Amino acid sequence: MKRFTPGLAIALCVWAGAAPLPQSTSGHREGPHPAIVEKLRDIIKLRQSMVVANVKAEQGGKGESDGRFEIALAEARLQLAQELGDPGSEIAALNDILKTQKHQLKSAETRMNFGAISGVEVDDRRAQILETEIRILRAQQRVRLAE
Repeated sequence: MKRFTPGLAIALCVWAGAAPLPQSTSGHREGPHPAIVEKLRDIIKLRQSMVVANVKAEQGGKGESDGRFEIALAEARLQLAQELGDPGSEIAALNDILKTQKHQLKSAETRMNFGAISGVEVDDRRAQILETEIRILRAQQRVRLAE
């Protein structure tokens, strides 16, 4: 009998995360949960105001330029798009995440060249980009399958 390994556990988690959304008995996806949609919209408003505040702080030399606020906003938009079953908005949010991650990579490479960070941190940025690209490909595949 085979043992349950950590690799198998990870594979099961990935597979479960890629599972289709629940279907009603008529074969159509159940509608979005109104309370979840409302909370996600509230999160988006908060995240948008945080991005604006950070941009103002950056102009004053005190903000964060690491993209964390932009990625958090895009992730919230992604969750709303998924809840609403809007693949176009889902792909757009993922592309926003990818754009910010590419900027983070460029910044990390510059800092590495000056010895401020290690190559491991740059590789982590590269891995994050690849993971987001996979998420985009999966979203695009779901759109094609739904057509």
